[in-house]
Amino acid sequence: MPLPVKYLIPGGSFHAKRFACGMCQRTYTTKSNLVRHLKFECGKDPQFECPVCPYKAKIKDNLKAHIATKHYRSGGEYIAYHSQVNDGLSVSK
Repeated sequence: MPLPVKYLIPGGSFHAKRFACGMCQRTYTTKSNLVRHLKFECGKDPQFECPVCPYKAKIKDNLKAHIATKHYRSGGEYIAYHSQVNDGLSVSK
């Protein structure tokens, strides 16, 4: 597990310790965020698939947000996906 590193803020001041990924150098403010990054994101293919369209996400909450914004209208009405329309990525209105 990578050790916390100090993070230089533009202007020369140092922020609280941050946790850096040893593979891609991304940094996180908490160890739990780094662990999530290593488990689901860094060097991994998206593993959460939309049941309605071809969209895939690396983080489950991103998939939930996708479904809520792309497959439901504001009144809670479901928007069906039609793979035969245009490029196969369109939804009916």
